[in-house]
Amino acid sequence: MEDEGKILNTKNYLQMYTQINIVMYGNQHPANL
Repeated sequence: MEDEGKILNTKNYLQMYTQINIVMYGNQHPANL
């Protein structure tokens, strides 16, 4: 169960990171993703 939580947290983090990149840089692809 702990591993599942980590995977979900990672997915949420990546989604947030991608959204921040889209907001800051427009629709470019985020670097290193």
